[in-house]
Formats: sequence, C-alpha cells, structure tokens
Amino acid sequence: MSKIAVCYFSYYKDIDFLNNSLKVLQSTIERHKNEHEVQVYVFDDGRCEKKIKKKELFGNPTLITTHFDRKGNLNGYECIEGMFNEYRKILEKFDYDYVIKLDSDCVLNSLDYIYVAEKELEKNKIPKQQLG
Repeated sequence: MSKIAVCYFSYYKDIDFLNNSLKVLQSTIERHKNEHEVQVYVFDDGRCEKKIKKKELFGNPTLITTHFDRKGNLNGYECIEGMFNEYRKILEKFDYDYVIKLDSDCVLNSLDYIYVAEKELEKNKIPKQQLG
C-alpha cells in the first residue's frame, strides 16, 4: 500500500474552489482506500488578511499556515523553495511514497466519471480514437 500526501497551497479567497476539489478528491480516496493511504494537506497563506479555518474545509485535511512570500500566485524561485520546504517538513515527519500538489481551482474528475463515459462510448459505438 503506497502512502501519498496531497498538497494544496491555497488562501481564503479560493475556499469554494478548494472545497469542490476536496469533495471529489475525498470520494476518490474512499474508493481506493484499500490501495493507498492518503493524507491531504492545505497550506494556507499566512500573509493574507483572512485565514482559512479548519471547520470551513470539506473532509479532514491537515491545515498548515505558511508565511513565505507567494508573489501573488506562487511565482518564481522563492515560491518553489517555500513549497519544497513544506514538502520536506512533512516528508521528514511521515514516510510518504509520493507527494502530489494540486491547485484549489483544478478540475478533478472521479474515476467513476471516466467509467461512465467509457460505457457511453461503447454503447454508441464511438471509437475512442475520435476523442482526440
């Protein structure tokens, strides 16, 4: 069983996007809980005036406040260094096989969606190659 850390670097303004992504991620984690051990981390931008509160987050992610300069949207070397420092901290504490970084506004599709689409293609006899 692999151990996976999923990391979101976010801030309060994106909490709706973040929670939508967390919901889909949580359903995927549930379906694959016998294959992978997953811990979700939300790294809140401590430089923002309004902070994310744990009770506002879907599921039970670990909430960590960071204070490195994100340069607006995690731009530049300093931001990469700041993210890597956070990864290092959790990797030193827990022995993860993988660390995955997701954005709050990324679109996640569950595997169920893919299976439904595949069945529809087969039912309508549409070759997968036509999907591009």
